[in-house]
Amino acid sequence: NLLLAEGFDEPTGLYYKVRHVCIEPGKSMAQQRHKLRKETWTQLSGQTHLILHRGLEERILESPQSCNIQKNAWHKIENTGEVESHVIIIEHGEECSDSDVEIFKAPKSRKKTTSSSLL
Repeated sequence: NLLLAEGFDEPTGLYYKVRHVCIEPGKSMAQQRHKLRKETWTQLSGQTHLILHRGLEERILESPQSCNIQKNAWHKIENTGEVESHVIIIEHGEECSDSDVEIFKAPKSRKKTTSSSLL
């Protein structure tokens, strides 16, 4: 994860950050969302499996395809290919900080108690 640029755009009143992300084969980024910013992802090389809205929408990004991630949209990217996946992520919004990252935590499953386990 390499920060390429960041700043404030006075005409729009929005902050921005530009990042280059490399995802190794078989790896992924955590499922997350942001309340104060949107993101634009552009695939540079390799391919990325994009999962939106907790699995309700899925697509494969290949170079030079782009995708816009809206505020509050759950999203995750995975590299299901055999080569590194390189993506440029442009964050833009009221705030572009790590405090605006909400990571999805799956509910813990409860172990069911059976009558045989009580003996």
